[in-house]
Amino acid sequence: MPTISVHVDDATFKLVGEIAERDDRSKSWVVTNALKKQLAHERWMIAEIEEGMAELKSGTVKLLDHDAVMTRALERARTLDAQK
Repeated sequence: MPTISVHVDDATFKLVGEIAERDDRSKSWVVTNALKKQLAHERWMIAEIEEGMAELKSGTVKLLDHDAVMTRALERARTLDAQK
């Protein structure tokens, strides 16, 4: 199995050790698991961006102007405030 070496700060190293100990796993397992999750997220993000770009190029995407976006954002903020 290939190996990757990474340099991390002390806090990250400590956290990996704490998680490994808590879960009764090796540090290598913790880092590999975290890396797999991050890479899956990156793959998903790239696919979403590529899909959006294809929609934009084909003209099938509906764009909102700045004022419409700001109106929606303010309405959402008011709704969230009202729920508090």
